[in-house]
Amino acid sequence: MTKWILLACISAFGSVCCAQLTKTVDYALIYDLSYIRDTSTNEYHHGYECLAIRAGDEGRFQDFNAHFNDSIILSFEERYPGLNTASLPKDKLNAVLDELDATMAKWQKPHTDKYRIIKDFGKGHSKMVSIYDLTPQHLEQPLAQDWQLTAVQDTLAGMRCYQATTCYGGRNYVAWYNPDIPISDGPYVFAGLPGLIVKISDEQNWYSFTLKRVSLEPHERFWNDYFMLSASTPVSREVFVQTMKERKENPKIPGLIGQEPEEVRLRRKNGFKKRFDLLLEQNN
Repeated sequence: MTKWILLACISAFGSVCCAQLTKTVDYALIYDLSYIRDTSTNEYHHGYECLAIRAGDEGRFQDFNAHFNDSIILSFEERYPGLNTASLPKDKLNAVLDELDATMAKWQKPHTDKYRIIKDFGKGHSKMVSIYDLTPQHLEQPLAQDWQLTAVQDTLAGMRCYQATTCYGGRNYVAWYNPDIPISDGPYVFAGLPGLIVKISDEQNWYSFTLKRVSLEPHERFWNDYFMLSASTPVSREVFVQTMKERKENPKIPGLIGQEPEEVRLRRKNGFKKRFDLLLEQNN
């Protein structure tokens, strides 16, 4: 990772002065996200891990690897105040960025464009951060919890599960939940069932979240106070979805917008042609 990318990532977080880097969470859930790459050949991407955590009334959902990478960057900000504003003396700044670059090269985990979702369980709302635009924006909406419960049962991962259905974001979903685990939560924006969501897929099976690991005891976790920037403004679903579509059609490189070499831009554009993870949300 080059220095300009590191500085762009660091600046996006803001200052960590007096901010906490960990918090006691009530539980942590790891889901695998499988999504279709190519509808004509039924080619799928498998094994994209996502993390769902909750502390009090606030829940969060994001790319597990992005959560890990954020923790590295913010730990450097804590150690070197002023790093995020590049206000350190030039020689000191370069030395710190070289150290961070080496650390990220050794420990950074690969991740796709990540989902960042805040769940307000007290108000029954979610905020989905737009990470596809330089202007801080988010989509605010009710949690997807208007469920139709059924008596259909199945066993998933050795657990007794019941089926439920819901409509959200232009797609119909089928969920399987375990009432023996009294956690009314799940992946992405889904919540509100009388038990933990073990698996949920849209009816076309283009997108599927499957529970992989679970930690039900309170424990310390990295907690990013700048998960959503305070300057973020709400946008309509239409604007949010259109931004994702534009990102797919013409992906930009942070720090080089309008300056990226044409061959680099075309290579990224070709690589995004099958990025169906960017199209999970729809207008209706």
